[in-house]
Amino acid sequence: MIDIKKKKNVVKKMQDKKIKTNKKKKYSQLNAIWMGIFADILGFSFMVSLLPEVNNSFNTTSFQATLLLSSNAMFGIIFGPIWGKLSDKYGRKPTLIICQTGTLLSFLIFAIGQNYKILLLSRILDGIFGGNFLIANAIIGDVVDKKDRIKFMGNISLIFALSNILGPGISALLISLGQGMLFPGLFGMILSGLSIISSIFFLPETLKKCESKIPTLELNNESNSNKLTYTRVEKNNFPKFKLIQWAFYTLALTLVYSSISLYAYENFHLSAESLGILLMTAGIFQILFRMTLFMPIIRKLGEKKSALVGLIISCVIYFSLTLINQKWQLICIILFQGVAAALVRSVLSSQISKSVESYEQGKIQGFKSALDSLGQLFGPLFGGLLITFAPNSFFGLCSGLIALCALGFGMFPYLQKKKSKENYQRKINSEICIKE
Repeated sequence: MIDIKKKKNVVKKMQDKKIKTNKKKKYSQLNAIWMGIFADILGFSFMVSLLPEVNNSFNTTSFQATLLLSSNAMFGIIFGPIWGKLSDKYGRKPTLIICQTGTLLSFLIFAIGQNYKILLLSRILDGIFGGNFLIANAIIGDVVDKKDRIKFMGNISLIFALSNILGPGISALLISLGQGMLFPGLFGMILSGLSIISSIFFLPETLKKCESKIPTLELNNESNSNKLTYTRVEKNNFPKFKLIQWAFYTLALTLVYSSISLYAYENFHLSAESLGILLMTAGIFQILFRMTLFMPIIRKLGEKKSALVGLIISCVIYFSLTLINQKWQLICIILFQGVAAALVRSVLSSQISKSVESYEQGKIQGFKSALDSLGQLFGPLFGGLLITFAPNSFFGLCSGLIALCALGFGMFPYLQKKKSKENYQRKINSEICIKE
């Protein structure tokens, strides 16, 4: 009996080891997308830190300088869902390479820009081809098992933090070399070129052909007939309300993140150097959290409770902005805001990705990308208006109320369940895929 148990344990260990090896081999194809995500996020980080240089070099107003950010977001709202649907129809790899090529061209125009209009054109072009990030998320949804998806969504938060740390420093160093926007643009071109080469030679197509055919045809079980109907993400309550939750949280986060420097200057008289060091420290703090405590918290609490904890922390932090009057309190808020954001955005991204099948990943990631662009468009504008024209307490009060709306949508019990009809239909789709 003892020998039989030992043999079973040995066999189980060998099977577990084989599964881990297969997963490692399967997930290694994702290495090709990380540089593309970094290059895409770095463009925004570059622009935030280069706005003063734009003002000095081209004699622009503050509104014209910030238009370089908002114009990118405006076109991202329009073209994000389009790129997502195209990736569902024609495949992830060709669509991603087209978007990466557009990003490279935008950096080229940015590098040779000799006036404000050319810089604006480069940012608009980057917004039009801004599908890199959402297609990368769709690829993760195609490749990664649902139980492992939270880990890889957390890696994206890690890249966000890394780009926010390195972006301002790299752009400042390159600007110090002279020649205006030439060297920052060339650096972005090099990263984009490497990401294109990586996608061409090392990234396989992750969308299966049979999956791309399924979304247009689905059996209608309700009438017990073989009538074929169209399926849409919008008709599935779970992803629909998760997207609304994402929209509220993204708006609250971008409102605070984009305006916290102005808030700190107006209320605590922090210099640009002090604030830069503080934001860099917050980014390092977020990276350390992601590498140490993030996964243990997810394993201990589960995704649903972890998201709720992160949202509660965010609400407390934002409402606390109405009460603080010491610099150390502001420092604590900035540090823990990054931790809460890493927790909430990673979990919500994972839940949104897992709420649909592979053939709808591009569509739902396109919607999520459009909501991100909306946050980038209205968050800075709303935050600036509050700090300029409203009492000090309104900045924290409004951001806290918006985050509270996100928390409210996370509390709905029916959001945590999937209808049996949808499960049945997806099971039929899987059977159709296998037969084909």
